[in-house]
Amino acid sequence: MQTELVKLLFGDFIDCFGHFFENCEQMFINEMVVNMYARTFESGEDIMRPGQHFDEMYFIWQGQVVICEPTTYKEPFCVLPQYSFFGDY
Repeated sequence: MQTELVKLLFGDFIDCFGHFFENCEQMFINEMVVNMYARTFESGEDIMRPGQHFDEMYFIWQGQVVICEPTTYKEPFCVLPQYSFFGDY
């Protein structure tokens, strides 16, 4: 019953990030999506600062994340598109 409820509530999310969840056990998926904390960041807002360590994982549900060179912040060197994730390393 838990899996059916998770699929009903979070099925679109799980499908969009299928490349992350494809080899995971169903109980892990259920536990992960139920315990996620959703946040919205404004354009130009820092998610992380240079030298800061990841202690969370981020899934990009809408929009994109731009990664800039840590000393100038001017020119992006990587853009993570919608349905990407980071913080898994």
